[in-house]
Amino acid sequence: MLADFAFTIPGILLLIVTGALMAERAGYSLAGFNWLTLSLALFALTGVIWAVLLLPLQRSMIRLSAQALEKGSLPEGYRKASLSWAVFGTLAVLLPVVILYLMVSKPI
Repeated sequence: MLADFAFTIPGILLLIVTGALMAERAGYSLAGFNWLTLSLALFALTGVIWAVLLLPLQRSMIRLSAQALEKGSLPEGYRKASLSWAVFGTLAVLLPVVILYLMVSKPI
């Protein structure tokens, strides 16, 4: 969890700042609907999934696994949290792939 805050958040901020500066220098507009604004929206959606869903699920899984050590078996809540984490984690990984496609092909 500490690595999420120590490395991920500064990396995200660096991506946003440098990406905006490069887009401005290249003459791309942040006004209207285009590949750049769609990419930024998907990037924001990825961040929301991470902050609102994945981090709480991860905390829950840590807490439930600690309880499992005491009881000797995983509770059903852990399996549900793990499944949710797998689904939303996959989505949070695939969205940047779509963003990469948009940034390379610039279709709209």
